[in-house]
Amino acid sequence: MIKKRLPLIISLIDVLIIWGCSQQPKSNIVTLQPTTSDELYLGTPTEIVQLETTEESSLDYIYKTFIDDENDKIFVLANFNVYTFSRKGKFQSKLKQGNGPGEINMIVAFCADAKNKRFYALDMGNTLHIFNYDGEIIETQKITAFPSFDIYPKDEENVFLYCNYVGRNEKFFVGIYNLQRKEITQKFISEEESPYAILTMGNANNFQKIGDRLFFSSPNIFGLFEAKADTFRRNITYDLGPKSVPENFYSPYVNERKRARFGQACRENGYVPYLLASFYYNQHYISILDDEKGSCFVIDEKDRSKIYMNGQLSDYFNLPKLESLQLPTGIQEKQITFACSPLEFFDDDIQEETKLISIADLNIEIRYDQNPFLIIATD
Repeated sequence: MIKKRLPLIISLIDVLIIWGCSQQPKSNIVTLQPTTSDELYLGTPTEIVQLETTEESSLDYIYKTFIDDENDKIFVLANFNVYTFSRKGKFQSKLKQGNGPGEINMIVAFCADAKNKRFYALDMGNTLHIFNYDGEIIETQKITAFPSFDIYPKDEENVFLYCNYVGRNEKFFVGIYNLQRKEITQKFISEEESPYAILTMGNANNFQKIGDRLFFSSPNIFGLFEAKADTFRRNITYDLGPKSVPENFYSPYVNERKRARFGQACRENGYVPYLLASFYYNQHYISILDDEKGSCFVIDEKDRSKIYMNGQLSDYFNLPKLESLQLPTGIQEKQITFACSPLEFFDDDIQEETKLISIADLNIEIRYDQNPFLIIATD
């Protein structure tokens, strides 16, 4: 009887094994090689906002923007300070710099809480300021135990922080900081997620909220994380193939902590040391490589076999191929913001002070000495 049942038992085991394998989660590793020659467009420019240029609001490179339509605010991180403009670009205020009460030194990151009309700013990476929408300090706290590159509000009592000291005394990239207890209460994303955690850096848009989904990226982790069930899960991993930095190449830089020299040496040898950006937009995963071209790969969220490589990020939004348009300054639901330098439209020997330019179907007149203007693209 047992011998007769044995083939049936074996067959049943085989079926269970096959079924079990079929239920395993699909690999989230995607090789960054284009699988289609089709061009992909993720959005189109719908608005240009010229930021007023005054003695108080003269801006250099813009690192980050946040647009609050409901409260008629545009927040801009530039010159290590936070500036506010009206939705139409009229200058409103900037934070006071100095060493006195209510003043800041060097803002490296900020995030706005539109619901409560306040914003958070990281000063020198080790001090957290909370401001109201008028730029007045509500509270200041030291975060020296978890110095950070970036910040994002979790709720009224907690914020997410992106640590800039991973690989030294700190072993995790992300922490939840409780504003009442004034301490880190949870930590996420181990240093093991990066081949060289100690060589980390920030890009001003490491946290990104799309609807109810919160994403996180770090330039030295080749992937993108999403907050799920009180943790961060790696949604996608990017395989750079021969462009990945070999261990025998990066190890000396890790041991000697030579971050600045590391990036340059990698590019000189054909490797990609970092992701300039990794984010989610319009149902696609987007990764921008730290290579000579700023190559931008886009992966369809629903069909990861569709991998696009139009060129730079600007090529996916019908924008001119300019250096200032290689990276977004703001990523919000259904809109993405770029900051464009007027100087890029003028020759080195400026013959004329103004120019009429066209971007997609938008026409504006610019001056060579004006602030960068914002281009808002929608999906």
